Amino acid sequence: MKQKPLISIIVPVYNVENYIKKCVDSIKNQSYSNLEIILVDDGSTDRSGEICEELAINDNRIIVIHKKNGGVSDARNSGLKIMKGEYIGFVDSDDYIDSNMYEHMLRYMLDNQLDVVMCGTSSVFEEKEVASKKFDSYILTDKEDIIEDVFAKSYEGSTTIVCNKLFKRKIFSKLYFKLNTTFEDDEIALSWINRVSRYGRISNSFYKYVQRDGSTTHRKKYKSSIFDVISIYEKNRSIIYRDYIKASESVNYRYWWAHRCALDMLLGCVDYREHINDAYQIQSRIKKNIISIIKNKYNSKKQLFAYTLIALNLSIYKKVKDIHDKKVACNNHRGVL
Repeated sequence: MKQKPLISIIVPVYNVENYIKKCVDSIKNQSYSNLEIILVDDGSTDRSGEICEELAINDNRIIVIHKKNGGVSDARNSGLKIMKGEYIGFVDSDDYIDSNMYEHMLRYMLDNQLDVVMCGTSSVFEEKEVASKKFDSYILTDKEDIIEDVFAKSYEGSTTIVCNKLFKRKIFSKLYFKLNTTFEDDEIALSWINRVSRYGRISNSFYKYVQRDGSTTHRKKYKSSIFDVISIYEKNRSIIYRDYIKASESVNYRYWWAHRCALDMLLGCVDYREHINDAYQIQSRIKKNIISIIKNKYNSKKQLFAYTLIALNLSIYKKVKDIHDKKVACNNHRGVL
């Protein structure tokens, strides 16, 4: 009897002692059991590393790596260098997954001879689960269609992240995450797309994205790395203009999304007033290009309203966004204006 394919799951771990057990248990208890679970303790200063060792005691599928702190990209790369699976998945250590996620995704991949498959996500707010926008299952083979799907059909931003995907091993052959950058998933997206011939979506929201204070997406003080996302899409835009011109509108959508994303993070910093000139520079860019932004077919009405408000008055935009965020927080569902 032919052995089932091995799936390697890479989990970067850093100071998540209150979350790591639930995360790993959700992987250990998968209905698909032929797994290699690589836990990379990235220099945790709490009990995360000890908990990883405890979880590995009774499960020989778990491999624990302890290393000096180097960030998410470095931790994932450490896992990629030792993994043995025919397929690769990534799970963040404060998130968790449905018990049948990898069984369903692998079956869909094998049935349709895919290089990568993506599932939907649900955001979890204090145990309340909110599914992302629904989509149908489908398969794409044209590179420009894949770029459009990943960069423009955002479905609340889940398309560029690696954690709701299953990859063939060959996609990550000598491909590693860039060190010392935020938005590492966006940075690597075009690289893995370039290696994909057959791409699929599966409609189920298998991946549970836990929203918590203190996570990397909830910033407190200003950091210049806020602007990494703009640099990433400046680079992506130049490549797509050169090699995949039919996908230009989709990367332009993402390029201006990156500006708004950086602006929102900046305005959300406790010390944003000290860096308000940076905010005005982003506003100026958006204002100069507002006509082309408005004409982009991928923007929703809510997004068009946000861009228009930014161009007209940054102070009013911040006030409207603050009210929106408070309302969203009260409903346990964090969104983007």
